[in-house]
Amino acid sequence: MNLRTVYRMAKSGEYWEQALSLIDAFFHSKADLFTGTVVEAGCGQQCFHSVKLDRCRYIGVDLSLSALLKNEQVDFKVCADVGSMLLRDACVNLIVCKDLIEHLYFLKTVLC
Repeated sequence: MNLRTVYRMAKSGEYWEQALSLIDAFFHSKADLFTGTVVEAGCGQQCFHSVKLDRCRYIGVDLSLSALLKNEQVDFKVCADVGSMLLRDACVNLIVCKDLIEHLYFLKTVLC
């Protein structure tokens, strides 16, 4: 069984919605971190949390242009492979992601 199979089993399980709600609660408890420039890696069609984003520049990065075009929550949209992006030191204040790790090439080669 590979990582992708395990991930898909977990995502379809009964605890997935509960896990998402705990993740959302965690981000609300850390809402003060959402300042300056925030990047959501693998944002897809919508951001996964409900933190109010009026205190930051929110950049959504995704490999799918069609998903990015549907995302109305981000201020800026970047169509790119997150696994190959390079960021200068101190150019963003926070990077968040969900549902991304199983798509990263270096992990696929090691774990799958």
